[in-house]
Amino acid sequence: MTIAQVAQRTGLTAHTLRYYERAGLMLEPPPRGDNGHRRYTERDADWIALLTRLRASGMPIAAMRRYAELVRRGRDTYVARKELLEAHRADVGVTVDVGRGLFIPVVRDTGNRPLAEIAGDLVGFRKTALTGSFRERDLQGGAITLTLHTHDGIVFAVPIVFPGQTCALSLTAPRSEVVQDGSGFAVRRTATIGLAYDHRFINGRDAAEFLGELRTALESPARFLTENG
Repeated sequence: MTIAQVAQRTGLTAHTLRYYERAGLMLEPPPRGDNGHRRYTERDADWIALLTRLRASGMPIAAMRRYAELVRRGRDTYVARKELLEAHRADVGVTVDVGRGLFIPVVRDTGNRPLAEIAGDLVGFRKTALTGSFRERDLQGGAITLTLHTHDGIVFAVPIVFPGQTCALSLTAPRSEVVQDGSGFAVRRTATIGLAYDHRFINGRDAAEFLGELRTALESPARFLTENG
């Protein structure tokens, strides 16, 4: 198959296909024909389809490259591949403090559950925190932590990335801000979000894209709730 045929089959652009090759995501560089053009096999096309699914799930390029390296090394890396994919699952730790110490329980598989169900978990966490009856497994396994800083006067916070996790997102309490609105001024509610991340797994561009998507969701909550239940 030519690069144009693979692009049509996968829905990717030729530029993206070339980027995947330069980034070390292909199992092997596609061979060249007599005319010097790339010739893709069915195996190449199937692998690109898998890369597309991994990327759509939000997996960083660095993690995708690591996964490709493990596949190249053969079947003996099955356990390591499984661990990498499980680490990518959206298990999110959330800070909970009701005056009896800080807990960080984990909301499981947030990417595949409705928001109403996740909200129920969060309410349950606060009730459990009041009695201090968290189990060890409730506090283990998060790949990312959401740190909440809801005290008045906090406009920015830099969280620490816990060992075994890839990043930590900080969110401050909403506050009023005066902004220019046409010829006059208006008051709007704002909050600050920040991201600390392990650069071995996440690059700056992926982090910036994530924050941009999150900002869009927070600025248009009605649309986000409609799209995500």
